[in-house]
Amino acid sequence: MAVVIPLGLLAVGAWSRRWTSDDGFINLRIVEQLWAGNGPVWNATERVETGTSPLWLAVLTVVGAVVRFVAVEWVSVALGIACTIGGLAAATAAARLLHRPTGRLLVPVGALVVAALPPFWDFASSGLETGLSFLWLGLCGWALAAAASTVGVTGQRAAATAALLGLGPLVRPDLALISVTTLLALLVLHGWPGWRRSGLVVAAAGVLPVAYQLFRMAYFAALVPNTAFAKEGSASRWDVGWSYAGDFTGTWRLWWPALAVVVVAAVALGPRARTVDRPGLVVVAGLTAGAALHALYVVRVGGDFMHARLLLPATFTALLPWALLPLRRATAAAGALLLPWAVLAATSWEPAGRPEAGQGPTADVVVDERSYYVSARRPHPVTAADFGGGRYAEAGRRAATVVDEGRGALTLRTFTPEDEDTWSPLRDPAAPFAVWVDNIGIFGFLAGPEVTVIDARGLGDPVTGRFRLAERGRPGHEKAASPAWVVGRHGAPGSSPPDGEVDPAAIAAARDAVACGELAEILEAVTGRLTPSRAATNIVLSLRSYGLRFSADPFTAREELCDR
Repeated sequence: MAVVIPLGLLAVGAWSRRWTSDDGFINLRIVEQLWAGNGPVWNATERVETGTSPLWLAVLTVVGAVVRFVAVEWVSVALGIACTIGGLAAATAAARLLHRPTGRLLVPVGALVVAALPPFWDFASSGLETGLSFLWLGLCGWALAAAASTVGVTGQRAAATAALLGLGPLVRPDLALISVTTLLALLVLHGWPGWRRSGLVVAAAGVLPVAYQLFRMAYFAALVPNTAFAKEGSASRWDVGWSYAGDFTGTWRLWWPALAVVVVAAVALGPRARTVDRPGLVVVAGLTAGAALHALYVVRVGGDFMHARLLLPATFTALLPWALLPLRRATAAAGALLLPWAVLAATSWEPAGRPEAGQGPTADVVVDERSYYVSARRPHPVTAADFGGGRYAEAGRRAATVVDEGRGALTLRTFTPEDEDTWSPLRDPAAPFAVWVDNIGIFGFLAGPEVTVIDARGLGDPVTGRFRLAERGRPGHEKAASPAWVVGRHGAPGSSPPDGEVDPAAIAAARDAVACGELAEILEAVTGRLTPSRAATNIVLSLRSYGLRFSADPFTAREELCDR
């Protein structure tokens, strides 16, 4: 019952708040590009890595292909919820191994915290990789706990465990921090078996991430996903990050469960009633250090505009060793302390940043993203059809219709893409219909893989993603391409929008800029035919051009790029 009750609560909560976010539809469009034979790309016309989780995309692509009779949106929701539940189940199994509660009843302290927090329900689905993160973290904890409970870890078992721990960067790049600390814990458990055998364990952990990194550099000509350029994932925003963390901890009164966990941890690790042996302490240290480092990284980069999302993996990891504990006075007291908190968290509290109906989030305010898409008419917006009344959904369908009719051109009018009066000729007359959009998820998915969706915010665009930040704001929404860049890059030479709203001189400046220096090399690398020699050149270019940034003003950018 100590296992079943939290798992049941989590399952009910996740299902009751099932949904697909706009960013989730970004993943689904990439999956459809893979099914169409275009590769793991955003647009069929260029190789740009817009997804954040290669492993999540791979799972969605394979499972979705097997069950093609099920809408891919439902495949994503079902897999996300199943992964979340599986992650908590693995975490409870890990905690049981760590504490060895022979002959004692069990108390689900950490598991109850995870099961009762609505953010875990929200991001169990959403179309994002968060559910897969929980599954990977739970399995890592279980594998380490199993290694700690076994006398003499064999080389093969250590290598298999290391391979699992090394998957972190493929789930999310920032989870590499937890991969590192848990791998160190495994090496300690393995007894530091000399440089040669330690090297083999590390190699087992790195073989898949390194192989994918080489593929990324050769295929996308980039050292990191394009989203990292657009969001400037290496820059510091400590003030916004602390505010993001405060929003999460304050909303759900996390000091309350933290107090309960600290009490049971002190007892479990204390000399008088210790339930964790020395190998178990190594596992606890590896997981706790990973959680702390990951949370610190999230705070450093400024968090996210979605409430709690980026702090959930660290929270899950920190709670994992205490998910299930043998019944003692301290654990019984902690369980009793947690029950009223769990009831209040699950039923009464809610994030402060809840946008009004029809009002989108602005600036850098942390928002409850799910509440923006939910209404009385559609309490569970999962499929594209559930978004049918939205402006971006309707516009995406219109763009798909234009392609179906065999017409192709460039338009800057997102919401009336079929209006021929707004069309300009494309640089490549044979290229698919192209539309300039600022919210790319649901629009891009419904437009279909043939439509070139030009991302004004840079997540899916290799030019806008490299803009130099002028000022900080909402993560992922801080860079914006002017129409001059869109026409200058994608329009035919000498063309301009029919409405005459864009300065021809700015278009000419942008057209010059994209033809100069490293930017021209990058565009050639992602649009040219991929050959073995091109792949080798792309690897070198990805290293050389990592730091390339230039002004969002076409005139200044031309000077910066063409005068080098």
